Amino acid sequence: SDWSSDVCSSDLVSLLGVVPLIAAQGVVPGDGTAEGRKGAGLLRRNGIPHTQICIVGALLRIQRISQEDAVFLARKAYKAGIRFFDTARAYTDSEVKLGEAFDGIRTEVYIATKTAAQNAEDFWKDLHTSLTNLRTDYIDLYQFHNPAFCPKPGDGSGLYEAMQEAKAKREIVGKGSGRWHLIGHLQTNKAKQAVAIFDMIESADSVHLMQAVNKEAAKAGKVQEILLQVNIAREEQKTGFSPEDYEAVVPELDDFKNLHVRGLMVIAP
Repeated sequence: SDWSSDVCSSDLVSLLGVVPLIAAQGVVPGDGTAEGRKGAGLLRRNGIPHTQICIVGALLRIQRISQEDAVFLARKAYKAGIRFFDTARAYTDSEVKLGEAFDGIRTEVYIATKTAAQNAEDFWKDLHTSLTNLRTDYIDLYQFHNPAFCPKPGDGSGLYEAMQEAKAKREIVGKGSGRWHLIGHLQTNKAKQAVAIFDMIESADSVHLMQAVNKEAAKAGKVQEILLQVNIAREEQKTGFSPEDYEAVVPELDDFKNLHVRGLMVIAP
């Protein structure tokens, strides 16, 4: 089997940052076969513990049974040690059934699903429908389902770019699995995107930037965590408050209602 065939190219494997599992072929990592051993290695290298795989729709056809029976079956599979469940938008109501089955234990399982979209607009519709059906805010592995062509940058379909954007927004690849920090200079015109993506901004280096971030955080209904960047080395090529400017800005922090200053990010000589 070609382990990159499900996502078309090695470029897309790198883009997704996840393991391209050939679920439709029923390959089970660690099952003793050459492909199984290869799969187990891929899982380990990507930080996913050894696990059994359940292919919903292709092998375990829960779309053909009632909601109650499907939920019971999926939970029984979970109790039996299965942690990776693969489904698709094309598998009728299987996403809805999995969503109910794993409600409350989402972080305990890995969920893959697929889109057969041929353009960016349909990609986003499918992704958001899947998120709703699965009762989650992220998908561990999102795949193009039997694509007629391999999405590539600038090919006019917008699919490659949409997948990149979905990854940046953390709607795929483990949004709920950790905290995201922005390290490095942030331009004020990127404040909206930074507030939407990051839990912590470690480079609040000017009052002007803090004002922009505070404004966008207020619009988003969020209190944005930040670190004040202080350039104690006083190096002109580096951004950040000077020690004197930092002392002057501290009394003004209460004016930023949507910022939570957690500490300092100090640039040493």
